[in-house]
Amino acid sequence: MDKNTPALVKRFAFALALTLLASSVSAAISTWDGTSADGNWDTAGNWDNGVPGTSDQAIISNGDTVTKTGDLTLDNNSTVDDGLQLTNGTLNVTGSFSNTIPTYTDNANMVSQLGVSDGSTTGTLTVGGTYTLGYKSSGSTRYATLDIFEGSSLTAADFIGRNRSYGTVSQNGGWKLNVLGGSVAITDTFNFSDGSESGNGRGIFTIGNLGTATGGTVNIATMSSDWTDLAGHYVLFNDSLGSLTFGKTNYANIADVQDLIDNDFIRKDGGITGGFSIIDNGTSWTVAVPEPGTYALLAGCFALASVMIRRRA
Repeated sequence: MDKNTPALVKRFAFALALTLLASSVSAAISTWDGTSADGNWDTAGNWDNGVPGTSDQAIISNGDTVTKTGDLTLDNNSTVDDGLQLTNGTLNVTGSFSNTIPTYTDNANMVSQLGVSDGSTTGTLTVGGTYTLGYKSSGSTRYATLDIFEGSSLTAADFIGRNRSYGTVSQNGGWKLNVLGGSVAITDTFNFSDGSESGNGRGIFTIGNLGTATGGTVNIATMSSDWTDLAGHYVLFNDSLGSLTFGKTNYANIADVQDLIDNDFIRKDGGITGGFSIIDNGTSWTVAVPEPGTYALLAGCFALASVMIRRRA
């Protein structure tokens, strides 16, 4: 026997052990089938592959209503097994929900979704506490993304975005919240970051769809003041059918809202004609990009009002 054989065997065994270890901790996919009929997320019999672990993908596609009591974590680095696929059904999380990429990875972005792109089935996600979305580690261009399709919705008490970078243009990981015909309601505070962001970290909130105009409705009680901390924090209108409504805390005057627009913290795709409209609701603002027909209607209403005033005079 070659004197080097024992060393080679040891190296092979070590490599095999690492492979087995990696496979044992890799993300799994578990699909809800509701067999136990109790609607409880934590009942193993309701899933075809057991209760999803913190780094697994969870699929709910049969139209059931599922309740997770307490907090939920679906943090994933995988290129295949994205965190939550709520394509048809309702998920109620009584606590908080962490939906992030936890560590540095060169893998693909993590994309969770509510509903499906054609709106034929919908997903409803309700979080009693904080919904956290984003990338927790430094030095990557990766995003944790949530797509909310037509008829689907996210409701949460608070939102926290996680974004990181090394301060270089090429490394600007973060989060994307895409409202593609669906709706978002944050009943307390929307935080673009957790306060530890730096450099070119990104937090991108899109409303509408470039390919097929879908719009989307966003209602937020309080937008945090960190909106303007980084150039990478912005709301992007991708069509002229959506609207953004937020409370006046931190943005008390119409000039504050106009500053957000002027400095590209609220922006629109270059293919959209017309400017933004700002509506004062008393305790909140609504920002939208009216379609040309809407501008014509507004102009007509204004003209009619002018005629009535002149007649009364």
